[in-house]
Amino acid sequence: LNEWDSFLEAFKRMFEEPRSTQSKIDALCDLRQGTRPVADVILEIESLGMSAGLDGNTMSALLYRATSDELKDALATQVRPSTFVDFCSQCLHMDAMLRQRRLERHNNASQRNGTQAVVQPVAPPP
Repeated sequence: LNEWDSFLEAFKRMFEEPRSTQSKIDALCDLRQGTRPVADVILEIESLGMSAGLDGNTMSALLYRATSDELKDALATQVRPSTFVDFCSQCLHMDAMLRQRRLERHNNASQRNGTQAVVQPVAPPP
């Protein structure tokens, strides 16, 4: 029975884990922000990236790849931080600013059209 358990562990390491790691990497490469907050993307990258054993530089590259074009344009005006954690903070800050500005534009357009709009500021990231 002990030899069988050892065999099963070796089998799983050889065939299940690489496939699982590759599927996580594939999911990360396909990840896109779309219209959702960048915080959601960061959580996915942290979860999948760490469990796949990726380093901070790789996760930073994947985060940049996944961000919306609007956020990429805003990030292009900034110096890119050297760590994944700092890059996440920068992305969160810029995303919050873009969302706030979008809300302001929407409210201004509503006021010009004679409709009432309530300004609800976007909370800064934690």
